[in-house]
Amino acid sequence: MKRRAITTITTILFLASMIAVAIPVAAESTLIWQIGEFEPSALGYSLTEQVDEFWAVRDINYEFTFTVDPMVVNQDASSFPRGLASTGKVNIVFEVTMTGTFELTYSRFGSETDDIYVDGTLVASITGFGDGPGTDFMSLISFDLDTVGTHTISIVTYGGDIGAHWFEALALEHASSGSYVDALIDIDPDTLNLKSKGKWITCYIQLPEGFNVEEIDVNTVLLEHEIPVEWGDIQDGVLMVKFARAAVIEYIRDVLGVTEGEVTLTVTGRVAGTLFIGTDTITVIQRGHK
Repeated sequence: MKRRAITTITTILFLASMIAVAIPVAAESTLIWQIGEFEPSALGYSLTEQVDEFWAVRDINYEFTFTVDPMVVNQDASSFPRGLASTGKVNIVFEVTMTGTFELTYSRFGSETDDIYVDGTLVASITGFGDGPGTDFMSLISFDLDTVGTHTISIVTYGGDIGAHWFEALALEHASSGSYVDALIDIDPDTLNLKSKGKWITCYIQLPEGFNVEEIDVNTVLLEHEIPVEWGDIQDGVLMVKFARAAVIEYIRDVLGVTEGEVTLTVTGRVAGTLFIGTDTITVIQRGHK
């Protein structure tokens, strides 16, 4: 166990830096996902030439959900809706590992009136996109996300004739970083047996000078942006939290697909409203008890 060594390591890091800061996540635009491809011809609608079954019947509300594959940047457009009728809604569900400002861009996004929501909050009402030739991706809206994990963009269309609302290509870019606190994380056990029957995975969280672990909202602390804390306690300026071992083992084995070897786990949370992020690497084994 690295519990005793963590204080020494932290002291060295603090003496080396002397200043604790919130660290920028990124400095330039980064493509998160793209659905479809823009076409330089007015006849080349890469999304409108596919999946006819997604044409809706006029005056009937229609809702479609498209879940972005987090492992693929350029998404297959074959299952994205061709068009919507008088009233319809498309939900795009995606994951982010960074906070900050994001920009939704488009190539030939045709409609009469659209309301765009992010996680259920209306961020824009837009009217009248042309359906002329697409030459590149253009800005549609920008919005801020202050939490990592799963989010949803919803586009709701109103009015017009059948097929008046259609999407050729959409893309999401991470436009700016926001900031985060670099936390020192120690996860125990150092070696996790996936066949073990223990109850807890313990995590020790230390923050740099200028941040107080007593101001961490334990309810915001997540392992791998998904597994919540069962309970926590502060000991000698270190926040100790417990995660359910069964949930961690299931995530490592079934989601990450790791059964042997090293795995790096991320712990996130909020301290006085500011995001903190830290990682630790443990060894995974899978051995039955004799």
